[in-house]
Amino acid sequence: MLPVIFFKIRSAALTLIFIVLLQSCIQDDLSNCGIGVRYRFVKNVEGIDKFSTSINEISLFVFDENKHFLGKYTESTAHMYDQTMLLPLKKGKYFLVAWGGLSDDYNLTSCVVGKTIMEDFLLSLKSDQGIVNTHPADLYYGGIEEIEIKEPYTGTKYITIDMMKNTNTIHVVTSGLPFGINSNSTHNSSYECKITSVNEAYKIDNSIVGKRLTYLPYEKIENKELFSDFVVMRELNNGSTESNIIISETTSGGFAPKELLKIKLTDLLIEASITKDLDIDDDFKINILFDENSGHFKISIKDWVVVVNDGGNIIG
Repeated sequence: MLPVIFFKIRSAALTLIFIVLLQSCIQDDLSNCGIGVRYRFVKNVEGIDKFSTSINEISLFVFDENKHFLGKYTESTAHMYDQTMLLPLKKGKYFLVAWGGLSDDYNLTSCVVGKTIMEDFLLSLKSDQGIVNTHPADLYYGGIEEIEIKEPYTGTKYITIDMMKNTNTIHVVTSGLPFGINSNSTHNSSYECKITSVNEAYKIDNSIVGKRLTYLPYEKIENKELFSDFVVMRELNNGSTESNIIISETTSGGFAPKELLKIKLTDLLIEASITKDLDIDDDFKINILFDENSGHFKISIKDWVVVVNDGGNIIG
């Protein structure tokens, strides 16, 4: 417990120092404010700055020239002037990395003042033994910025950090499932749609590490259609997260669930994307129609339609 307590006290003290120095630099008319970090979020499908309307809080992680962790500075975006955070840093070289929207949905590990180096920094999504059954809060990332403050200086040195979104909303509508009594069985059937992806944790450069997660949706059934809404972490254009959409059937009587469909998710998201870049698009809709007679699925995304078998292979 002692290292944890020490970290909390030291972090609180560091934040207090930031606040005191920040107040003094404001009173001195920005004559010794160190740097001003401006934020923007234009990496979205509209290409406009949505920083103030999308991100409620910014946490800036500061590392020294040896890439050792110095501290975290957090500020509500509603309290920022001109989307700018003022930091009273002294002469020296620093590395800055921003995360937006950090919440209790996420874990920060290996973050000890003066000891942790950038390469050991890790942020991960909380799960229950790899199962995510809630919608994590939207998370945003700002790339690594290297700055140098030289003396003497006057005024404030400004830099800009561009944010990108690390969470995605995926809507899946599945129809044609034989709810109730299956025509091939005397047992009642229920169905589940889930997403699996190797996208649990993120290093300081936003590269993905960690284990495979299984995302369970918020779902409802209306007019024999299964509506499954997911919030999943970052997906990459090259498919390296090895993501899948899986639809399975469970029948009464103690039988093991049967997979009806397993198909790679990345290809579907690219088709559903407006920009064809999964680091820009963040909201996707996929329609799936099940043909009980053939056991095939027709997947529709906007004007794109493909027929696949239960192995996830395209057959038409």
